[in-house]
Amino acid sequence: AAAIINALLASSCPAISEVILSGGGSLLIGLPEALTALLHIPVRSGNPWINTQETIGVKVGIKTGIRFTTSCGLALAGLRQAHII
Repeated sequence: AAAIINALLASSCPAISEVILSGGGSLLIGLPEALTALLHIPVRSGNPWINTQETIGVKVGIKTGIRFTTSCGLALAGLRQAHII
């Protein structure tokens, strides 16, 4: 991860100010803190439901929601491609 971040920092890409982890592996205890220390930028776990909870009318916990990040993204992409949303 550090090599990727360093390569991006050396390129003309905009500065990376934060890393947001997703997927079940991001729930590993201490991972955000370890990556913050390694990369010297803030690292946190994301919540794929943050902008949809009001729309679907269901509150989903972060630990549950984060496990479904990829499937949520694929479902939303499919809905967009089908012009449903």
